[in-house]
Amino acid sequence: IVGQYYMKQIDTKICAISDELKGIASSLDIQYRSQTASLIESVYNISKFQMDILANEELRLRELDNIQELRKDCQTLLNQAEAKIEMLLASTYSNYDKYSSAVKELEKWVQYQTILLQVFAQINELDFALSMGAKSKEHCYGSFAIHTKKLDEIHTHMLSWHKEHCELLQIDVDSERRKHTGVIAKLLEKPIGAINEEWNYKSIDKDIVC
Repeated sequence: IVGQYYMKQIDTKICAISDELKGIASSLDIQYRSQTASLIESVYNISKFQMDILANEELRLRELDNIQELRKDCQTLLNQAEAKIEMLLASTYSNYDKYSSAVKELEKWVQYQTILLQVFAQINELDFALSMGAKSKEHCYGSFAIHTKKLDEIHTHMLSWHKEHCELLQIDVDSERRKHTGVIAKLLEKPIGAINEEWNYKSIDKDIVC
């Protein structure tokens, strides 16, 4: 009964995660996106056939082995997403167009990281449910804490990265605008400001503000 309860919860959550993946821009790397979709589908299939698996010892043990492989696949994809995010955050962009391009790329990989972390949690839940008391929940979750810690570290780094660029590129997020930059813009700043201060600024895209 406990096993069925966990499997049902996992089944529901995996469906929601799958919907999140569909919401990511289709311009993402096709191979990576398909690998993530395949991983989610595999986890979903295990959770869907809960009664068959729990009622058959041989099938249950086989799926437990399968879960270990899915865990490795998920961690590999998660490590790739984390590495991509860290690479983007390691760069400083003095040009607004390059910064906005990096922001869009960053958003995609952060979504991947979030989705894969959710899938990783459900894989661990499956491991716990199918172990039927042979392993503790702490044992099943294993290295999960490493990735949640990484998520927090990346979030903190991302906040300082955005703050640095807002100062460098003179971006006013609240007003959804940025100052014209460059040597000529700097020379004309005061004369233009004397006529109309708003002319020293340029609006920025709503998506970038978000």
